[in-house]
Amino acid sequence: MSIDRIQNKRGSIWRARVLMPNGKRISKCFTRKVDAEHWEARLKSDGLNSQELKRRQTRFDQLCEMFIKTAGAELSPATYQKYESAIRLYLLPRFHGFWLEDINKFMVDEFKADLLKKDLSDASKRFIFSVLNTLLNKAVGWELLNRNPAQFVRAPRGSKPRTEYWNETEARQFLNAMLGSPRFPLYFIAINTGMRLGEILALKWDVVDFDNRILAVRRSFDQKTKQVKETTKTHMDRVIGLNDLLLGFFSRLRTTTRGEFVLQRDNMQCMDVSNTAKVFALDCKRARVRVIHFHDLRHTYATLFVGKGGSIHELSGVLGHTSTTMTARYAHFTPEHAQRAAKVVALDVSPGAEVISLEAVRNFPHTSGQKVVIKS
Repeated sequence: MSIDRIQNKRGSIWRARVLMPNGKRISKCFTRKVDAEHWEARLKSDGLNSQELKRRQTRFDQLCEMFIKTAGAELSPATYQKYESAIRLYLLPRFHGFWLEDINKFMVDEFKADLLKKDLSDASKRFIFSVLNTLLNKAVGWELLNRNPAQFVRAPRGSKPRTEYWNETEARQFLNAMLGSPRFPLYFIAINTGMRLGEILALKWDVVDFDNRILAVRRSFDQKTKQVKETTKTHMDRVIGLNDLLLGFFSRLRTTTRGEFVLQRDNMQCMDVSNTAKVFALDCKRARVRVIHFHDLRHTYATLFVGKGGSIHELSGVLGHTSTTMTARYAHFTPEHAQRAAKVVALDVSPGAEVISLEAVRNFPHTSGQKVVIKS
């Protein structure tokens, strides 16, 4: 809202401009400034409600405070810490003090350009930008902003991290080498179910249904609080079927363990969540297989599942993904897939027909100046 003095041939006039809640800007000219002020005040009282006034009085740093206060109930402690770090280190230094309505597409584009110049991984750049997008979406949801300017800016691109996995030979070699180890049950369950580490550590016998041959995944071990949560990462329960191999394994394990947990972490010899990477890497070296991350056992399961004829839709349900888009990242197109796909379409010609005619190749029009070498 503003009142400007405009000089013309007849003298001076006063122009009042008011931005309405629907986004339209209304202006009107008056010969007296007092009339312009009265008109502006009337529209201000009639057209702007208390929510609109609150919207124009909210800064970006206040939005961050509101988000940090409320995000703890929606995010896991680890994810919450990542959000808080991104806000504190990258977003607040850039947008601190700006009114939300003043943040536009150009400012977001400029922030993205500067972010791409920083010495960070591609994944970190994409995450920081996604945090900004999430904050502005929250502002829209809280009616502090009309629309999110970041939605019109493409997120930073970059090379996607390569997902590692074992083939069937490597996975079998690792399990054979781990026979007798107190960590064998953990590895066996991970490779044969695709469950996350936290889900396996939080697995209790009350979710193992031997009669119906199913396993319910509804809990997860929180690495920060060291407590078992009554929910999974995606906050969705799922069911995993038990084949003969898994059913026999859990039946034998049930007779040798005590307590409510399937795996007794106290008996797993230093296999704590905090040093999983170190212990698993040492076990990989002992088994003389490629060193991968523990979470890559989940990738291994997904790859073997699809490689043996399982569908992406089925795999999405087993892994607990909210959409098949995420599942497709785990189902890799392996060399075995390529060889099998090569056999799907193979149209032959009639017996005795000349497959390639050298004369026809010579007479085929080629690009000007291009040399064609034909070996007879």
